[in-house]
Amino acid sequence: MLQITYNHPVCNTWIKKNFEDICTELWQCCNCGTLDSLEYLPLKSGLIWCWHIDIPPNWVFGKWEQIRLYPIQIPIPTLLCKACRQLIKIIPSFIVRGTTLTLPALIFISFIYEFSELVWRELPEKFCSPNDQIAHSTLYKGVHKLGHLCAINQEVEKLRQKYLDVYEDEKENPSWPLPKSLFEHTLCREKGLRNILASLLAEHIKHLDFSKVFYPFINSLNRLVTKLKMILPKIYGNNSTPCRST
Repeated sequence: MLQITYNHPVCNTWIKKNFEDICTELWQCCNCGTLDSLEYLPLKSGLIWCWHIDIPPNWVFGKWEQIRLYPIQIPIPTLLCKACRQLIKIIPSFIVRGTTLTLPALIFISFIYEFSELVWRELPEKFCSPNDQIAHSTLYKGVHKLGHLCAINQEVEKLRQKYLDVYEDEKENPSWPLPKSLFEHTLCREKGLRNILASLLAEHIKHLDFSKVFYPFINSLNRLVTKLKMILPKIYGNNSTPCRST
């Protein structure tokens, strides 16, 4: 079965989407190139569990009790090309392969960890309900995998220059707090993470309404993710890739 990444940054609208519309929107089979040949197959489609973030409108940074990190089922539609009989699984771009966090949840947790004084064990306590708590190690691995990807994949930097605001001047680029990591390999991941979050930090410093800068950043980052077909790398084991020296 083929898998394609479908540009769709918003989890809530995806859940309500009429997936038959995707056949018209894609227009052409990615396998054989035949036009108007795609058909939505509800019985072949499925659901996966992810952790998503809810940020209320006009949220003020530091009001942790208002944030909700919660599990949600995400539909994964399957299409059939009636010409070549190829099955095609559609992965929305807010699904980040290599973690159970959606893209908004992953970026929010990454930014909050880097910019606030919260530590890993506090994050589930602050953001999850007592009955649905994500392990802090899951948050750690998702965030560090993202930082690792940004540190080792040179294509990320090229796409960052294209899709995200980049602040070259040190006077324009506001400073992060001191790194929280201790070891060279984790500091390398943290640097990669901060590079991808730099424009979110800059806009957050200028605006009081976090949601007005967070969601436009997610929309821009979503184009990078779609282009990259992002899969987070391993950070443990023999198959993990070492960070580049900086």
